Amino acid sequence: MMHSVHSSDGLDRQPARGGWATTHLRRAALAVITLTFAACGGSGTDGGLTGTTGRDVTPPSVTSVSPANSATGVAITTSVVATFSEPLTAATLTGASFALAAASGAAVAGTVTLSGNTATFAPSATLAAGTLYTATISPAVKDAAGNALAATYVWTFTTAAAVPAPDTTAPTVTSTSPTAGATAVALNAAVSATFSEPMTNGTLTTSSVTLVGTGGAAVSGVVLVTGNTVTFTPTASLAANTLYTATVTTAAKDAAGNALASNYTWMFATGAAADVTPPTIIGNTPANSATNVAIAVTPTVTFSEPMQNATLTTASVTLVATGSGTPVSGSVSVSGNTATFAPTAALANSTQYTVTVTTAAKDIAGNALAANASWSFTTVAVADVTPPTITASTPANGATNVAIAVTPTVTFSEPMQNASLTTTSVTLVATGSGTPVSGSVGVTGNTATFTPGTALANGTQYTATVTTAAKDLAGNALTANTSWSFTTVAAADVTPPTIIGNTPANGATNVAIAVTPTVTFSEPMQNATLTTASVTLKTTAGSVAVSGSVSVSGNTATFTPGTALANGTQYTATVTTAAKDVAGNALAANASWSFTTAAAVSGGSPSLGAQAVAFKFDGSSSAAVSIAPITTRASGSTIIACVGRGVLVAHAAVTDNKGNTYTQLGTSHAYTRWGASGTACYAATNAIGGAGHVVTAPSSSSWPTDETTLSVVEIINATRVQDFQWNEDLSSPLTSQSVTTTGPATLIALWWGDGNSATMHTATPDNGFSVIHSVLSTGNLVQTAAATKNVSAAGSYNVNWTSGEGAQLWIFAVQP
Repeated sequence: MMHSVHSSDGLDRQPARGGWATTHLRRAALAVITLTFAACGGSGTDGGLTGTTGRDVTPPSVTSVSPANSATGVAITTSVVATFSEPLTAATLTGASFALAAASGAAVAGTVTLSGNTATFAPSATLAAGTLYTATISPAVKDAAGNALAATYVWTFTTAAAVPAPDTTAPTVTSTSPTAGATAVALNAAVSATFSEPMTNGTLTTSSVTLVGTGGAAVSGVVLVTGNTVTFTPTASLAANTLYTATVTTAAKDAAGNALASNYTWMFATGAAADVTPPTIIGNTPANSATNVAIAVTPTVTFSEPMQNATLTTASVTLVATGSGTPVSGSVSVSGNTATFAPTAALANSTQYTVTVTTAAKDIAGNALAANASWSFTTVAVADVTPPTITASTPANGATNVAIAVTPTVTFSEPMQNASLTTTSVTLVATGSGTPVSGSVGVTGNTATFTPGTALANGTQYTATVTTAAKDLAGNALTANTSWSFTTVAAADVTPPTIIGNTPANGATNVAIAVTPTVTFSEPMQNATLTTASVTLKTTAGSVAVSGSVSVSGNTATFTPGTALANGTQYTATVTTAAKDVAGNALAANASWSFTTAAAVSGGSPSLGAQAVAFKFDGSSSAAVSIAPITTRASGSTIIACVGRGVLVAHAAVTDNKGNTYTQLGTSHAYTRWGASGTACYAATNAIGGAGHVVTAPSSSSWPTDETTLSVVEIINATRVQDFQWNEDLSSPLTSQSVTTTGPATLIALWWGDGNSATMHTATPDNGFSVIHSVLSTGNLVQTAAATKNVSAAGSYNVNWTSGEGAQLWIFAVQP
């Protein structure tokens, strides 16, 4: 008979075949084990003979091993012993057939001896401390009749850890801040010292870390320890131009209690007192209110003290045509205490300009100008012979969905004769109609605005035109008529939304108690109007409200109950007129539909039934993933089916060949580290089963070769998923959310790792969960394991997984 090998990752394993031990136990904790095997089979009085010839055909087996499998704290002088079920052929027991290896894979040298039915492997040298070892007995071992061991036998143990030597080294100060001899130190500086090793924080206080000024006056402060660094922060600012001495005394001790060998002292000097006086402007050119200024002028400003040149830019020193608000482009240069603004081009004639220096201008000490300072001047006049141009217009040419209350505007390159801007020179017509829209024209600065007498028509194109009758102040006309067009918004939506679909269907029966009812509308809705106030679920009898939440995806709203519904109960879902479409139209009337949940199944406490796992890699030719046929209970079971996909949008409900309907539990969950991928879980309650039961994860037409993993677990004597939770973590270990039961239940935990093409991992649960199947091969979404646990009482339960990687973790509680 074949004996299970219990690996250190907590998963039951069969003896290795085809390289399993080499591939998987290389990642597991190794230990030396003594195994005990029982003699297999046989008939008659010879105790191990079969048939009528009397020949021994029964393979030998290992009946005990030492050290035990998964033993820890094993002495490094130990020998490895295996006892067999019958005498062996001594020549078959060699260093090749009975081997010992460290976790690194390095073979341990030694000798093998046989005494009676017991074989001993004696290492040539002591083993390494705190190390995982693997012992292996191969089928090369044979009994006296020549029968070989049925399969390779493997077990592991861990040697005791080495005892570290006590720390007797005194700590030292490796660096300080300020450094020894530093000058011009800021008056608000803190003083710190970094040690060569972790210290006992309680020995670092204002008694052992001190600061004194010239003359020995102690500075009051507080001490804070972070890592290996202690920081003394003075309660008040230090004195200017003062020599300070910092000291760490021998009262400071490391974590092992070793004191500083001697007091550590260093000195530094503070700088001068801070400058807190704002700069002022003591001169500027041109003078304020100057006239006939040359258009090539470069305005200057002189400050009372040196400035931070970096604060004197075209952001803090600006030049604008007075009233325009548009800065003149140029550059700012600094010489001594004077900044000069050089325009990129000559200024305009007969124009008043304003120079402004803002509070962004700062002196060397960082003090800003107390307030913005401005002055103005006017340039020399010259004859204007340049026609005006249009620099901007609204709405933009070709604009759509323009409000019908729009007031088109046009902005000119210079001031205009307001009298030339009227409904004769600025017109608006429905394109192609030739009939002007009545209205009025107003002028502000260089901008003219056309205000229609009434709102424009919906869904209509309009053309605005400015003619050559528009003139600037010098009488120069626009060189040509200028036009642009826009289209108004379509007529308002006044049609109420309707409901075009809902789940479960009205009158549906045998509905899973984990159902999440949905309602689909004829058009996009205001999500804020779809809440538990407008989308409700109540018991039909007694109208008891079900607590839950409402989520929206596209035109569909989903009501997710806070807990599973009751078995054998009719519920009524209602959408009220508080639900409104994007245009604000409410549902014409409240809409309701009813369904009945599946009845509870009797027959004992829930327990594990059949289970299976299947997967395919990305790029495989298969269109879907199906488990191998299993035999499930004829009826009354709950089947949990979870799917991991490389492309999350390809998720679809699982199907099977028994006609069961699988309802999604919650929503699909993306994985943060690989946002395009994720998992989704489904349940079929009161499922129809039997022999040859096959569950399938369908393919997506858009992603037919997507990487997919399907994990299926049957729970018998159960008809409802009482609770389910999901969460993720990007490290290990990963703790699940808690599920709550109201009585006996079977708990299922499904772990999905993010292993890649180069790494394989293990997944180990705790809290009494046992792994029932796993796939720990390479690939992003074929890293999965399923574990179960039966509980007999109501309560909240969770599970921790140790896997060495980030993962997603589902947990379910299934009850009668």
